[in-house]
Amino acid sequence: MCPTLSETRCYVVILTVMGQHMAGLVLTATLTGIIIVKFKHSAPNRKIVSFSPRACIAKRDDSDKLHLDVVVSSQRKIFDATIESFMIHEYTTKEGFVIKYYMQSVPFSMENSSDVIDNFVHVMWPVKICHEINQDSPFYKFGPTNSENFPEFELLVLFQGTTSTGATINVRSSYTKSEIVFGGTFNFSNVFQRRGPSKNISVNVSRIYEI
Repeated sequence: MCPTLSETRCYVVILTVMGQHMAGLVLTATLTGIIIVKFKHSAPNRKIVSFSPRACIAKRDDSDKLHLDVVVSSQRKIFDATIESFMIHEYTTKEGFVIKYYMQSVPFSMENSSDVIDNFVHVMWPVKICHEINQDSPFYKFGPTNSENFPEFELLVLFQGTTSTGATINVRSSYTKSEIVFGGTFNFSNVFQRRGPSKNISVNVSRIYEI
């Protein structure tokens, strides 16, 4: 079917139909954007995922090895969450060349994980992430007696994941030499409490970062 009344009216009809289609595309794009904004989280990433203001170095109950512990807490369920960490410090090569901002990888894993290089984190509730201090660790010679003589450094911890609506979460925190407590442990025994016969677990948010 096509308009056959006059050549002028044919152009008017064609332009009108084109305008109708363009208006429909604009309205569809606008409504799609409104829906995405509605589902996307409005709070800053740091309010959704947070790190403990200090890190701790201590022995585990079932091991003689030292571990560097950091607490990660989330107000939402995060999917595909991973942790990456780097130690930034001054490094001198064998040739005597000084790299002022040398970046060295520091592997972290969950407290109950047997794989020290598994960076997957399950954050439905506050969790401790641990770095095993062995001979390959940059913290191997770091201790309470030589902390003042130990070179200055900054430990950078990166958290990445997605929310249930598909929004990307990227949060980072850093720790300097003065923000690491040697011999301290996070007191999780007062954080999780069983609530009544329903066997639900409540989290005491005010004591998550208690050392």
